[in-house]
Amino acid sequence: ISPCGKVPVLETEHGFLSETNLILDYIEQTQPGKALLPEGVFAQAKVRELAKEIELYIELPARACYPEAFFGAQVDPAIKQKAKAELLAGLAALKRNGAFAPYVAGEQMTLADILFCYSVDLAYAVGKKVFDMDVLADFPQAKALLEHFKQNPNVQRNAADKEAQMPAFL
Repeated sequence: ISPCGKVPVLETEHGFLSETNLILDYIEQTQPGKALLPEGVFAQAKVRELAKEIELYIELPARACYPEAFFGAQVDPAIKQKAKAELLAGLAALKRNGAFAPYVAGEQMTLADILFCYSVDLAYAVGKKVFDMDVLADFPQAKALLEHFKQNPNVQRNAADKEAQMPAFL
């Protein structure tokens, strides 16, 4: 379904789409409901900038350690050292660039928050399991936002679905 055999994948009436940011843009443009992009070209670009920073500078370095954090494999110490440095730098950049008022880009939930919810949560778990550290210890705004999302019934349902389907994925 996905050209690279990865998730997520979205099946539409026109075919399949893969890659998170493209799926989110597609949903934003085709589905009714609350907008996940603000009004104005600059504000939209800022949301996309924050989302891309989360993807490249938080999710990607954390992902290098997923085999050890979630699947019981060992990751080379040099890879872990590089991932840790990049992850901490990415979180510091998000702390500087994000608004967290209370959402990543400001007062309204946006596409950046969806990436934040699912990427920073996994990065936090990597920090605990692989580096034995709280990577959000000096970032209380991010920790509070993660806790806020964990109370959301949709996020809770997604977490339950993920747990139920993980054995088939592995």
